Amino acid sequence: MNNKKAIEERLDNIEHEMKQIDRLDRETYKLTEKLSRVMKLLVDIVEGDKGVNRYDIDYIFIKLDIDALKYHKVPLLVSRTEINYRKTGKFPTLLEFHQSVISELSLSEEEEQYFPIEVTVSFLEKFTNDEFLNEYHPVCKEILLKG
Repeated sequence: MNNKKAIEERLDNIEHEMKQIDRLDRETYKLTEKLSRVMKLLVDIVEGDKGVNRYDIDYIFIKLDIDALKYHKVPLLVSRTEINYRKTGKFPTLLEFHQSVISELSLSEEEEQYFPIEVTVSFLEKFTNDEFLNEYHPVCKEILLKG
């Protein structure tokens, strides 16, 4: 009976430690993502040729302290928009896309004040100029044209 109780206690301890490891892993990921954004911004600022301004989405992510787990939601929104276009043949307007970004990031009304449509425009322009994302250039351009 003592063995059974000892094993159960050991399992409980392992389960607790696994939860701690998962929590620490998530926190490490978030901090790594934030640091990556800060370093990217710093390099862009120092190089001075990237057009970093207060509408840069990386700057906004850092300023509003947006959860790092949400950073990838905006590029994924472009991907989903492209998939939706293939199905329906329709693109959202710039304002509709901007509202989708706000919704994806779960911004509060107060945070929305720091997330004007210019942030979305800047993101789409930056995305359009990224040579590694060629397949999404038409999507971004079309959304910008509907602005």
